[in-house]
Amino acid sequence: KPLMEQLWTPNFMATTATLDREEVYLFNIYAPTAVPLSEKFYESLAQITISAGTPIFVGGDFNCTQNGVQDRSYEPTANSHSSEAFATLVKRWRLHDSLGNALPDPTDPTALARFRDEQHTHRCTVHGGKPATSRLDRWYANDLARPWMTATQVDQDGLHSDHKGVLLHLRSPSNPLRIHKERRVFPVPAYAQKRADDAVLAELAALRRTLDTGALTALQSAELWDAAKHRIAIALLNATKAARRSKKNTYRKKIKRLYRQFD
Repeated sequence: KPLMEQLWTPNFMATTATLDREEVYLFNIYAPTAVPLSEKFYESLAQITISAGTPIFVGGDFNCTQNGVQDRSYEPTANSHSSEAFATLVKRWRLHDSLGNALPDPTDPTALARFRDEQHTHRCTVHGGKPATSRLDRWYANDLARPWMTATQVDQDGLHSDHKGVLLHLRSPSNPLRIHKERRVFPVPAYAQKRADDAVLAELAALRRTLDTGALTALQSAELWDAAKHRIAIALLNATKAARRSKKNTYRKKIKRLYRQFD
């Protein structure tokens, strides 16, 4: 829901959300491109008081970079686009870059090229029409929200724009999503299919007759169903074994007949 509406401008909006029944703040930023205006903008944000114990996420187009050649591909001016006011805001709100632990070694050209290709969000041309990229669009979280950050994904959503979107993936630090592997399934062999079908139908028919005999509680019905599933599993195994024995006996008989033909 809306938060701090009296401070809303084309450059700043705030809302609240709920994560694990806990309120969090979401701040969206679009910083002015002119340096004097952006510095004044960040200074005004630093005056906002954040309630102690409140997790906050801050995302948007910050129109500045803080990590030199890692955030800007045009290296001659890569270190001249930082913002002192933004750095002060980061310290005051105790913000952490979602990619802070993924920044490449600035002396490794291969790692730099890969990071720029995967994480830079803005494309432009510089002196002489040379193409360049930068990481203007980012996500931050304060100390309390930081454990929720699990991945950052740059996304081109198909809109015609000189900026790419940035998705921040969240995961509960106390109750993370767990993906269970599907159980392996072993289908009944084709030669045992008829026996297996008959066995299953017989068990289901018996279960239906039991359920139709009178009123049962939900617990009793569940117990009957669990017992039926157990019997079905055993019936399938027995049907497969019986079909396999029958098949072997059939082959033995055929082999014996062949032997007799050549004796």
